Amino acid sequence: MFTKRFSQKTTKMTVRKKNSDSPSLLGFLLLTFVIFVLGQAGLNFFSGISVFKSVLLGYLTSVVSIIAGYYSLQWAFNKNAKTFYIVLYGGMALRFLLFIAIMFVLYLFFPEWSLTAYVISFVVFYVLMQIFEINIINRELKRNKLV
Repeated sequence: MFTKRFSQKTTKMTVRKKNSDSPSLLGFLLLTFVIFVLGQAGLNFFSGISVFKSVLLGYLTSVVSIIAGYYSLQWAFNKNAKTFYIVLYGGMALRFLLFIAIMFVLYLFFPEWSLTAYVISFVVFYVLMQIFEINIINRELKRNKLV
């Protein structure tokens, strides 16, 4: 498949082939979902602890975070460096505030849910998804020959 891209220095449009070994967002989300299902099954089977809602909420918060990060980075790579860094760091801050807000709502309105399970689930999946996001940044930097 080919994508069209405008160069920042010229108004000429270039056509380049998409990298076939680039990570796929859908494939990565599928992989994390499998990890979620296996982890939840193992947690229920081996310990008898049922924290499905809390772990699911942690997973979904991470998924929303990585999707927002993925698309904002895809948009920001076509902008200047200042805009890129505003989107990168501003997006990370907004996603962190989302996590804190959900944790606060969970604590206040759903005290029967396990806050610990939510935090652990969020952190585990967020770390996995940050690895994916860093790979995207590195791939784009190499593709644009900025590294």
